[in-house]
Amino acid sequence: MDNTLPQNPPYANPQITAVTSNNDKPPNNHSHFIKKIALPLVLLVFLAILLPALFFIISQYKIIPNRIIPKPHNNAQKFELIESSPEDQDGTFSAIGQPTFVFSKKIGVSEKELGNYFNISPAVTGTWHLEKNGQVAYFSSDKTQADNFPNTLAYNTVYMVTINKNLHSSDNQQLPDNINISFRTKQNPLFGLHTNQKLIAIAANQLTTTPINVLFNAESPTNSPDNQTSLSLLNSPLTVTIQKASENQLLKYFSYKEGKNPLYQFENESNNNDIKEYSSTLQTGKSLGEYFLQLGANYFPEAGIYFVTAKNKEGSEDFFVVTSNHISQVFNDVKNTYIWTTEQNTGKGISGVSAELYKVKGPPTLVDKIVTGNDGIGSSKQPTDAVDFVITHN
Repeated sequence: MDNTLPQNPPYANPQITAVTSNNDKPPNNHSHFIKKIALPLVLLVFLAILLPALFFIISQYKIIPNRIIPKPHNNAQKFELIESSPEDQDGTFSAIGQPTFVFSKKIGVSEKELGNYFNISPAVTGTWHLEKNGQVAYFSSDKTQADNFPNTLAYNTVYMVTINKNLHSSDNQQLPDNINISFRTKQNPLFGLHTNQKLIAIAANQLTTTPINVLFNAESPTNSPDNQTSLSLLNSPLTVTIQKASENQLLKYFSYKEGKNPLYQFENESNNNDIKEYSSTLQTGKSLGEYFLQLGANYFPEAGIYFVTAKNKEGSEDFFVVTSNHISQVFNDVKNTYIWTTEQNTGKGISGVSAELYKVKGPPTLVDKIVTGNDGIGSSKQPTDAVDFVITHN
């Protein structure tokens, strides 16, 4: 096919015909009329349309120094919490932060009444406030630190904010249900210790001291060099408390929600009265910024689950130690989970060991229970993503 254009296509020389009026006025008078009258009219119409639209766009935003954020809309069909700071399961909320909650509609109670619908546990000294737009409630402390920052919350503490479902909007719509938001505040920067393991397994018959690495957060407090902070930690003795714990306490400690890390909250039980206390000091580790505690084998006299807390006046860090008289290894594939239990000294498989498989996303749930065979191996039909913990009993 020839794709070239013809030398003289029919549209190469189009004929243009001017269409003029039948009146006697010359054509240039029309141009004069457009310039004097029509153009200003068009401009006025354009501005009449543009200015209201521009005003509407600007009205949807409020300006705060260094940022512009949208104003909350009030056209929602139902009254609900649409945003919060902290979010549920936030593990790094600032201790000087102000818990803030944004709703889809104006709140229908006065600022003085907010305390009847909002609750923080453990209790905190402070007051609930309402923003001028009526859709934002926040909590502030009556206390301040030496640097004038608010002293709202305690360091390294798990809090729960409960919003009662009887809270209603200005048009008398109630929340669908009570709202619970749990969060943990950051560690005190003057303490800055974090264990590299929250669950440590050791042999029940281990006779030597057991070094447990406790990592030091190199982020220094304000106006304090790193080396001064390190020296103060090394020279300051730590109080180590150890108490027997239950399987239920361990599972709850590691429970989590979808897409979130655990808050690592230890819940005391009424029968946990046997608490032993020791004094220890940090020792330097092999790597820069690494320290460890020497916990003696006599701290864990028998097989079981122990909850350990290392603390001083600046803060604390906690973790679990599990001592066992056998070794359990867990393997899995897409469709199955396998447990292999062996003797500590010989490596020989142990038959008849019961194994409980748990999922701890949300409340801890027992998903399966199996018993090992003659080779020390047991299998479950639970897939990989259905099992978080395996607890064995020999």
